[in-house]
Amino acid sequence: MKAIAEAVGTTSAGVIAQWIRSCTDQGIIAPDIPGIVIDKVPAGVTIAIDGATPVTLDPDMTGKVVGALRRAIKTGAGTIEPFEAVPYGVVKKGPGIRLMLPFHGTGAQKFDNSPSFPVDLAEDLADLIEKAAA
Repeated sequence: MKAIAEAVGTTSAGVIAQWIRSCTDQGIIAPDIPGIVIDKVPAGVTIAIDGATPVTLDPDMTGKVVGALRRAIKTGAGTIEPFEAVPYGVVKKGPGIRLMLPFHGTGAQKFDNSPSFPVDLAEDLADLIEKAAA
């Protein structure tokens, strides 16, 4: 695994993520992320994380959350928007991207309790949200 990762310029987790993407692209498995439910609804998109009550994002909010995920992936820059129609937070913490939706406070422990996605999986999450919104 390590040799493959070094050869293609990624991590072992990245190799696994690429393999999973290949399987989803071929229709072998569904592109879902366990614990995440994303649905298109008339008002936009709903996202439920780990069995929580679904949060509805209108098209504008959907774009903002997807943009925040992509920025955190690319630059490591966090986004905390407590005053949006649907408050949210996206931060890079360690090797993962944490999404707090809805945002419910700035305390570090609150982000520690929010799900962390490896960068490759965070990319998939952004893609799934965007696809549902289309």
